[in-house]
Amino acid sequence: MINADYSTHQLTAFTSFSQQDSKNDCRRLKSYGDIKVSKKEKIQDDLNSIRDRLKKMNYPGAKYAFSDYSQESKEFIIDRRWDRFAGSSVWLSKYKVHFVVSRVIYAKPGQKRESPTVSYCNVQIFDKNWNELKDFKIDVESNGYILKFPNVLMIPFEEAPKNMGPEDPRVIVRKFMNNEGHVDEEPIIVFNQISSILDGKRGMHIYKPFTGEMTVLQIEDSEPKEREKNWVPFFTEEISKDNNIHFIYGLDPLEILECDMDSGICKYVFKSPISGNEGSSLRGGTNLVRIPRLLVKKHLPEYYKTQDLYVAFPRTNVQDCSCGNRMYRPHLMVLAKDLKSETYNIEYISASTDLNIKVLSYAGDEKYNECDASMSILIPNSISQWGFLNSAGKLKKDFMTVMLSEADKTNVIVHISGIFDHIVTVLRKKKGNFDMSDVIFEDSKKAIGCALKVTSDRCEAISEDLMAENLD
Repeated sequence: MINADYSTHQLTAFTSFSQQDSKNDCRRLKSYGDIKVSKKEKIQDDLNSIRDRLKKMNYPGAKYAFSDYSQESKEFIIDRRWDRFAGSSVWLSKYKVHFVVSRVIYAKPGQKRESPTVSYCNVQIFDKNWNELKDFKIDVESNGYILKFPNVLMIPFEEAPKNMGPEDPRVIVRKFMNNEGHVDEEPIIVFNQISSILDGKRGMHIYKPFTGEMTVLQIEDSEPKEREKNWVPFFTEEISKDNNIHFIYGLDPLEILECDMDSGICKYVFKSPISGNEGSSLRGGTNLVRIPRLLVKKHLPEYYKTQDLYVAFPRTNVQDCSCGNRMYRPHLMVLAKDLKSETYNIEYISASTDLNIKVLSYAGDEKYNECDASMSILIPNSISQWGFLNSAGKLKKDFMTVMLSEADKTNVIVHISGIFDHIVTVLRKKKGNFDMSDVIFEDSKKAIGCALKVTSDRCEAISEDLMAENLD
């Protein structure tokens, strides 16, 4: 990660406070900054091995993945009916490995991959240099049994004509004190799937791979929606003192849930007092990662010393622009939580970014450009790791790894350096003491609106640039 080949990438940022004097809101809230990004690295997997593994498993859900014609070759079946994407990963420091969860889909004859027959969650293990570790064993001390990876998680699901199984998995690490009084950790996987508990509707679930426990999440005193997805997970403490997990339920307007992982009951702990931008497409992307409190106190203005700051990459879905019918791209975001009032606010949101990635065409072929198909997809799935390099007691650099999906076909990672420096440079421009008042929330709404406007303009610009290239 440290020795990767980095190039400069400029971010256009908007904040919930003025960056410069101007009567134009977007100009007033806007600033620029550079980060360093590495070339993308494809995370490889073998769909053939996954299919063979499913055949041998004593997993009731496996039977739905073998509705092929007898005369079809295995190569034809894998090429036409199977795909893998939506990869999400976390670093497990106890085991010194990356724990990667991906969505694997199968579409039987007559069904399309956009609405497949069934989805599964496949887990791979990688070392610190992103080399896959085969036959890796994790000894779960609390249960006294050993898990072996790579493997398909035996997540239970209900029968349906299509769209069975877990979709859009996101993994986050939970640290806690075990019975021996030592800090322990476990991966928590969040996904959506159909459930009879929700009257056959699609809802959010939690699965604990180290214990095999699954919980359906339901919002207290609320009727289940037809479809729930895009909840952004985070923990409010470095070491959990209870069994709660938090989610950003909505970004525009901002809404925060707290959920009990045992009962699955969720309750709102914050709702923005103002409405969001009309037609906003800002949705959940990666998990939230908290900036260490010590770094906040050392490097940021007094105002932030009573706040927790979290970093994430949500994404937007721009529709009906010239780059296909839809264009998905990540945004960098900073969420602030006031520790006194328990109030939340989006302090910073960037315009869309491609992180210097030449995005794979949805057609799945390198010979096509990113706008040559019906959609252009680059979706952020997880912040896998964020480390800080110190020298002589001073912060020298920070390095982050982000996992993304391209074209709903491949998982890639990019390493990013300078995220923390960029955030500090922008947030240091906030002067004085501010309560999280309606004025701050209004400017936060305006900042998001400005980021959305620039994103829409960029979608058109990308298409125009590619068309100009084709004319050369």
